[in-house]
Amino acid sequence: MIEFTDEQIEKYSHNQVIGTGYLAYRDIPWLLDEYALLPGKALDLGCGSGRSIGVLSPLCSSIAATDINPLALGNTQKSYPDIHCFLNQQGSHCYQGEPMILSFLS
Repeated sequence: MIEFTDEQIEKYSHNQVIGTGYLAYRDIPWLLDEYALLPGKALDLGCGSGRSIGVLSPLCSSIAATDINPLALGNTQKSYPDIHCFLNQQGSHCYQGEPMILSFLS
């Protein structure tokens, strides 16, 4: 498993969505509009330190976030205390929360 330092996690979580990192998020509003999708609830798989949550928040009524890295997930929870965060354990292949309309993987 890749390990990140607290400094790396903190730096990444406050990074602005610019440059090539923006490509993961660029088309989300267009896709939702083009296909008349109303995501409502979203699940951010592999949320890391929460960078994508800032993009998804205005588009969804609620977001749940998961990651395999407890340090990154803890940082997400600090940055977004209203987001339901849970650690994805190795070998776990199911989400035991409420149904989601949008699954986001970056």
